[in-house]
Amino acid sequence: GGSDANAGKFPYLASLRSGGPYGDTFCGGALIAPQYVLTAGHCFEGDLNDMYVSFGMLHSSGKGSNKAEHIRVSEIFRHPNFNLTWLAYDVAVLKLETPSTKKLAPLAAADGSNNPPGTVATVAGWGMVSNETY
Repeated sequence: GGSDANAGKFPYLASLRSGGPYGDTFCGGALIAPQYVLTAGHCFEGDLNDMYVSFGMLHSSGKGSNKAEHIRVSEIFRHPNFNLTWLAYDVAVLKLETPSTKKLAPLAAADGSNNPPGTVATVAGWGMVSNETY
């Protein structure tokens, strides 16, 4: 479940795509610096030659994306202790070929001071919003 987001609500939300800038979305991520995206380590087993990150995508299909930004991935840094079997240390950072112009994701304070227990969080991505529609 979930609900549709307004255009521009999550400008830092990254659509990871294989097969070029208009290829299939296979994972999501967040823009944490102009040239770096934080994502899951389990997303990367294949060739990065034709891997892109897209920002400003309303739908995983690319619909409603006339202001989308598509940037080629130049490097993948997966945690050195990543374990696919247990999904331990399941984190990766992608370096983009060129910096993005999109707004960065808001990051939590390292000491947790801006997220006390009970803070409500929001998760964004692409998927089913009901039993029948994307």
